[in-house]
Amino acid sequence: MLDTTTPTEFPHTVPARGILVVDDEPTVLAIIGQMLKDHFNGPIFFASTAVKAAELWRENSQIDILLTDLTLGEASGDRLALEFIRENPAGRIVIITGWEVDQTEVERTIGKPISVLRKPFSAQDLQTAIASQ
Repeated sequence: MLDTTTPTEFPHTVPARGILVVDDEPTVLAIIGQMLKDHFNGPIFFASTAVKAAELWRENSQIDILLTDLTLGEASGDRLALEFIRENPAGRIVIITGWEVDQTEVERTIGKPISVLRKPFSAQDLQTAIASQ
């Protein structure tokens, strides 16, 4: 689970046009939304499935960061990220996971550098992961 005891203040706003957060756990979506809402100037979109995520990025060209859980109910986050990058080559990816992940393998699958954010994480961790993209 996410670290809700850490203050959710970023030292700077998050640089992006739009962020899409994908997780099949509503609580995780809500916490990440809270972490982002006061520190991101662009729109924040939320999806609980890969299908909904794809619909959202196709309808909203300003989305340039995909923040997705690695394990979604019906799909995998790395496959979703690969699809996102195929359609948005300049897009940036942050994978969220509670598991140990071989970042190099995921980057090889997706075809570009990514950030991996291990649960639990703080608002500062989230900002760092996004900023490193």
